[in-house]
Amino acid sequence: MPEETPVEPVPEPAQTHDAVAAERGEPYWQWDIPAPVTWAGPRPIDTRGPFTLSEHGGRLTLRRSGPDAEGWTAMVRDGTDDTGAIALDADQVIVAHHRSIATGCRVTAFDAWTGEVQWSVELDGVGPVEHSKYSNDVQIDVARDLVSIYGWESGGRYTERLDARTGAQVGVDRIDDALAEIPFAGFGVHEVAARGHQSLWTAQGTFVFEGAATNGEVATLARIGEDDALDWARPLPEGAGCGDSAMALIREHLFLVRYCSTSTGAQLLDLDPETGDIRVDRPLWGLGPVSHFRYFNHVKLGEVEGHPVVWGVESVGRYVEVLDLATAKTTISRTDRRPFSSR
Repeated sequence: MPEETPVEPVPEPAQTHDAVAAERGEPYWQWDIPAPVTWAGPRPIDTRGPFTLSEHGGRLTLRRSGPDAEGWTAMVRDGTDDTGAIALDADQVIVAHHRSIATGCRVTAFDAWTGEVQWSVELDGVGPVEHSKYSNDVQIDVARDLVSIYGWESGGRYTERLDARTGAQVGVDRIDDALAEIPFAGFGVHEVAARGHQSLWTAQGTFVFEGAATNGEVATLARIGEDDALDWARPLPEGAGCGDSAMALIREHLFLVRYCSTSTGAQLLDLDPETGDIRVDRPLWGLGPVSHFRYFNHVKLGEVEGHPVVWGVESVGRYVEVLDLATAKTTISRTDRRPFSSR
């Protein structure tokens, strides 16, 4: 019998970023506008610890500062790329670098101790784009052996994830531009919700939230039906906010955000409007941990193209979070940490 030709195994498709993010509880796409930093001399493109990414004379370089035995300078790209971003991963420095007026991005990993290139890959990003005027920016993050690159180009938004050890692609996805560009909240910083009580009138009934104003009290949520009859009432978990709230009914989901107008953070609940059963109870991503003394915090809830959206304004910045309707997980997170005077 003739020998059978071995069949090459068909590679499994790359896992999409939203599957990875859902598994980890992370946003599918995120973008942060950082607070401005003042530099005494020429401003570098990016800095992380002892590592500095700079461009001069068409040469993009990565430098590690320190004693002669530890310091080094490596060429990232010569003559093409003019900007980028740095992420640190144990013994690696990972740089996403690109041209600010053209599509595309390359990611290169350097040995943190020697500056030697470990791997370098070109991203798929938004794919080939024909353009004249163009803008391109990326942000990068690395955690648990996974590199996440968030791209914002004239041709679209994307998330691409790579294996931090090898540079192999784990997944890539385009992001809905309409959701990625939802404006930050524009309400006044002195606008404050009525503490301790809020009512939401809907065709399914009136939902009434009674917040816990003092320690030891229990917040409650209830639905009032026809003829002012009580359909259900439920005590809410402790430790979420101090009576301030925002509510929105989006199809079969009742979303409640609990927060405190004088401290950072917010807690999201997704409830069944028919029974009051809690499906999801988790903190929002928001602005992350913030140390503060005097503070203000305000949250609004709404709907954009069928997606629940949370807008937050705090003393140190603003944020927009787009949620998945079915799971209440954050799909898009955008933050703006600039002072109010510079926005």
